[in-house]
Amino acid sequence: PNTNYLLNIWNDGANAAGTFSILLRRPAMNDAAVDNILEPDGSLCTTVIVPKIRLRNNGENALTSATITYDIDGGTPQVFLWTGNLAYQQTEDVTLPSISTTLGVHVLNVSSSLPNGAADGIVSNDSYSKSVNITGESVVVAITTDNNGGQISWTIFDAFAFPVASGGPYAGQNNQLITTTACLPTNFGGCYTFSLADSGGDGLCCLAGNGSWELRTLTNAVLLRDLFNSTPNGSNSPTTTPASAGYGSAHQFCLPAGPSPILSNECAIFTNTLQNKVYTTPVAGVLNYQFEFSNPDAGFFRRITVPRNWVKFSEMVTNPLTPGVVYFTRARADVGLDGVSNDRFGTGCEMAIDPNQVPGCTQLINDILLPTHSCGVTKPFGGSGKIWAVPVLGGTQYRFRFVNVGEGYARNIVRPSYVCLLSWTQFPLVNGSTYDVSVEVFVNGVWSGFCGATCQVSILNPPASVSRSVEATTSMVNDAMSIFPNPTRDGNATVVLNGLSDMDHTISVEVYDMFGKRVISEQHNTSGDRFSTLLELDRTNASGIYLVNVTVDGVMTTQRLSVL
Repeated sequence: PNTNYLLNIWNDGANAAGTFSILLRRPAMNDAAVDNILEPDGSLCTTVIVPKIRLRNNGENALTSATITYDIDGGTPQVFLWTGNLAYQQTEDVTLPSISTTLGVHVLNVSSSLPNGAADGIVSNDSYSKSVNITGESVVVAITTDNNGGQISWTIFDAFAFPVASGGPYAGQNNQLITTTACLPTNFGGCYTFSLADSGGDGLCCLAGNGSWELRTLTNAVLLRDLFNSTPNGSNSPTTTPASAGYGSAHQFCLPAGPSPILSNECAIFTNTLQNKVYTTPVAGVLNYQFEFSNPDAGFFRRITVPRNWVKFSEMVTNPLTPGVVYFTRARADVGLDGVSNDRFGTGCEMAIDPNQVPGCTQLINDILLPTHSCGVTKPFGGSGKIWAVPVLGGTQYRFRFVNVGEGYARNIVRPSYVCLLSWTQFPLVNGSTYDVSVEVFVNGVWSGFCGATCQVSILNPPASVSRSVEATTSMVNDAMSIFPNPTRDGNATVVLNGLSDMDHTISVEVYDMFGKRVISEQHNTSGDRFSTLLELDRTNASGIYLVNVTVDGVMTTQRLSVL
């Protein structure tokens, strides 16, 4: 009489009819149990663990004290004396003093003993163990809100687009710096994407305040940053229509950062000329470095690979940077000399080219009263159609840039004067398409950059010239590229492009095996009418068919390479 009992009924089958077992037992007088380890939980970024457990009284007597012992991987035990007052079956969540370990995956063991200073009546419920994963990576998200902090939110995604951290909205926290340290899991590698949203549509800057966002390491080195301007798309950063097709729908970053940060004395310089250089930290044994200049909110980036730890602004001839635009700059070193695609960018900072330090800007003539009016016009291609740029005193060359983002078209044409004849064989303009056209000028040995306004030019050919444009495009794709020897026995082959225009080109070469794995990735900046490069496939690669993709100024050609 007047005693608690435990009644256990079970069937060893899974939801099946059959024989059941029954056990009736009386609780021990003194029985402390560790029900669960509540914390830590998930990936950790610190080697100092603060365990939190759930202690239960399974004894008839009220539990007023118990000894809790815990360790990592069976190492040196830590002892904690708990005191309190728990009735039968009551629980309490107990936070234990911290215990230190190392990076990696470990096992946390916790057990209870000596309930009320007496022997434990049922020892089978005394212990609990849990795996602890200390492989996470920390990132600091710093948001400077505008006048409407309640409209801002952000999310970090892993490599499979699964959200792993988020923040906001920040109602009542207007015009404040808010920092959040997020511990990110490394289950699928250490690379992530970051995006911001503003439900008000005006971004963080500059219609309703002067906010910004920034991703930092724990040492306050900057991984990425920008203003989240109200234009071009104040609802999302990056914009849903990124300026660079390969930018993606979110900002990319990896942890830990690469070993080549931009040198600190290059940062926050907004008065650069085209002849200035940007230096990154040299890495022993590395020959090649890739620099990235990005305008994150606009979804723009420009990458250039060079055989040294510095790059000059004027080297970016194709798709050059725009004076006056602030770019976030970072670099990655080709560690292992197997291409930069598998290397991580180091930390970086912002910089810009001073438009007052470059030759005068120019653009297409925009005056409908002039016979040379060229902005917003419709012209034929392949004949005598022309467009005119505003002449600049001392200009000896003019570079006209034609872009159609939707068609993946980007083409630079260099002319010795401010008149551009719309007729060339390679990568012709397409009948019925409209192009964004900008112009830069070469004065006193320096290109001005495309700092003038962009105009649209539409192409409409007479019926007789349509077939000529199609034939020119087909001929370029079929005849410009050759690979020899093909087939090859030693994995070495030379790629040759003939018939290029006499101008600067950005050429990328990528080779994929039969399983879609990229085995070679190269980028070259070259000029002239001929280009060649040696492909050196690893002799350990299996023989078979490989696809060689060569992209010239945004236009790709593919051929097969057979390795015997």
